Amino acid sequence: GAQVTVRITHPSIEDLTLKIIAPDASESATMTFGSGAAVGRDFRFFWPGAAGKTIDGTWTVRIDHECQPSILATAAARVELLVVE
Repeated sequence: GAQVTVRITHPSIEDLTLKIIAPDASESATMTFGSGAAVGRDFRFFWPGAAGKTIDGTWTVRIDHECQPSILATAAARVELLVVE
């Protein structure tokens, strides 16, 4: 599967969603962060459906805000993606 750790600072994390996108364009289900505010808080997500996918190519972590898609640049301080076969 694929595992991603994201550090978030945002006043309303319930407004954010995350998807992991594999090089073959398949996507994980939409994942949520919970509710409330977060300041430099780490969140870990796991996508078991990525098991067996190629690690070659571009993997994408997309964080969307309910009002502003792709708010990753202002919401996340750090993103780490780990693909586990």
